[in-house]
Amino acid sequence: MRRRITTDEEKIVNAITKLIGHLTIDLDRVGIYLARIAPTVIYNRFMMIAEAAQAEKEEELTNERQDTIYY
Repeated sequence: MRRRITTDEEKIVNAITKLIGHLTIDLDRVGIYLARIAPTVIYNRFMMIAEAAQAEKEEELTNERQDTIYY
């Protein structure tokens, strides 16, 4: 049986979700530190990730709604 190859992008997502997945983490503080400490290019790249994720989630939800409509 062949194993599925994990892409670099998937590895990064797994790392990010592990880091921010803890419910004790104050995400507002993380955002503040990101804005203060990270270089602008890193901040902008993070925002691109967030915008792409939002668009993907909205499309996923739209597709789910369309699947539940009965004709």
